[in-house]
Amino acid sequence: MEGEESENQGPGPKGASETDTAFWGEGGEAVAPTAEELGGVAEGMESERTAVAPEERKYLAAYVQLQADFENFKKRAAREREEWLKLSNRRLIEELLTIVDHLDLALQSAKPEDEKGRQITQGFGMIVGQFKKLLAEQGLAEVGQVGEPFNPRDHEAVGQSAHPTVPIDHICQIVRRGYRLHDFTLRPASVIVSNGPENIASHGPKEENKSQEEVPS
Repeated sequence: MEGEESENQGPGPKGASETDTAFWGEGGEAVAPTAEELGGVAEGMESERTAVAPEERKYLAAYVQLQADFENFKKRAAREREEWLKLSNRRLIEELLTIVDHLDLALQSAKPEDEKGRQITQGFGMIVGQFKKLLAEQGLAEVGQVGEPFNPRDHEAVGQSAHPTVPIDHICQIVRRGYRLHDFTLRPASVIVSNGPENIASHGPKEENKSQEEVPS
């Protein structure tokens, strides 16, 4: 068996590849390659590298594009998830707004006549305040205040009225409160917009009647 292995083994040390054995002599001794041999090997490697490079660049570009698309997808998914979490309870809060309106009307119409009635009204007002605080923690905020400029995104004009102090196109009265959930307007505030001070016709001083009756002499 050893003889067969020695016969089958080519020149060069044991385990050398075919390319390596090209630089070994018949007796297994290293032989320095000639310049022509080195030039041929270099040309072969250069042609192989040139042939593979365009293919590598194509796959590299595809990988970079895929990586960028994946990063954009992760960012978009994170934004959508954040928006979904913000507005997940939107429908429930919209239903609760009617209750909030009724509670506010009840407080406004309460007219306690004695100390006990005032205490009950005060306690009821505290409960309403706690309820509104809970909604505010969920991102609910009131929109529309007297004196603010009219904003069609958050306000709905239901009328106009003259006002001595509120400038033109500013809110002078709140008819129904509006609410915003985070950056989304759930319900615009119904408001009355000022058209400025009432225009009072200025008449000059009345001219004296020159045609006075003659006094008889």
